Amino acid sequence: MGPICRLTYTDDIGNWEFAIYKYSKERYDPDKWFFPGAENIAGTVDGAMEAWLKAYPPRI
Repeated sequence: MGPICRLTYTDDIGNWEFAIYKYSKERYDPDKWFFPGAENIAGTVDGAMEAWLKAYPPRI
């Protein structure tokens, strides 16, 4: 599995920046907000994890 998302610490433990990885452009895109799971982004690590699981569900 390759890149999925990136969290960036903002000097506030309760507010992180999130960027989803765009395979079509091969880069992280912090401005992309129309993807499955985007509604879970709330500046928390838990929200980011829920978002990337919906954006890139695991294949079993």
